[in-house]
Amino acid sequence: MTFRQICKNKNTDKWMYADAYEQEFFRIRNKPITILEIGVDRGGSLEVWKEFLPRAAVYGIDINPTCAKSKNIFIGDQRDRPFLYDVFHRIGGADIVIDDGSHITSHQQQSLDILFPLLNLGGIYVIEDLYTSYPSPFHSCYVDGISTVDYLKNTLDKLNEGGRSPDTCPIPTTVLSIRFYRGICFFLKKTSRQISQIKLIEPPPTQPPSGLLRRDNALSEDKENSRNKE
Repeated sequence: MTFRQICKNKNTDKWMYADAYEQEFFRIRNKPITILEIGVDRGGSLEVWKEFLPRAAVYGIDINPTCAKSKNIFIGDQRDRPFLYDVFHRIGGADIVIDDGSHITSHQQQSLDILFPLLNLGGIYVIEDLYTSYPSPFHSCYVDGISTVDYLKNTLDKLNEGGRSPDTCPIPTTVLSIRFYRGICFFLKKTSRQISQIKLIEPPPTQPPSGLLRRDNALSEDKENSRNKE
């Protein structure tokens, strides 16, 4: 079944991003990966991931205690660094992180800053609902400080100025690409090989806290195997 077909029978609005997810996740549909979604609400989206990515270990985070319907859902704030570190430690790292949480722009940025350095090499970080960066009569304005879209534009500038970003901004150092669709963006993280090729001109990626598991994942291995066959 396609992503859109799966969403029809689930309690979720993920169908809005069906084309984007079909495009970006097509190559990993049968990979043994770990996915963590921020903002699970009634659990419909987690059901979508379990069906669309049948070999994936699926986990969720939500700030609402009523969402704790299984051991795979952790209750906490997406801005809480110690909480997020603990979740990553418990699940053994993540290959995909999807932010469908509060939609408040400062929260989106804080979660990205905390979690992208912890994301497994070759992984994907997704931010949904970028429309909250713009005032609209159809929703309350969620902009808190700089909008997330402007924040991402700044990240693109750092990525394209040659990668010579300061240590206080670790994201561009390990970003392979940033892909935008309507209302959603995907950060692709470099593999270990791609990082080793630039280690002489760029600082190493930010290390996770002591004891946190980090590994090259199925996504990274898939990229390397595909390249070797060419």
